[in-house]
Amino acid sequence: MAAALEIPEGTVKSRLRRGRALLREAIEALARSPELATSTLMGIETWAGALRARAGLPAGSGET
Repeated sequence: MAAALEIPEGTVKSRLRRGRALLREAIEALARSPELATSTLMGIETWAGALRARAGLPAGSGET
C-alpha cells in the first residue's frame, strides 16, 4: 500500500490503525446492544482473516 500511495509505511500503518478505531467507534455507537457491536466487529475480523489467508498473508490480530 505504501508503495502504491507513495507514502511511508509508518503512515499507512497509522492511518489503518486510526481507521479501525473510527470504525469500531461508529459500530459501537450504532449497535442496538453491546453484544451486536461485538458480533459485528468479530465478523469483520473473521472476514479480514479470510482475506489475508486467501492472499497468502500471515494471520494477524488486525493490528498493523
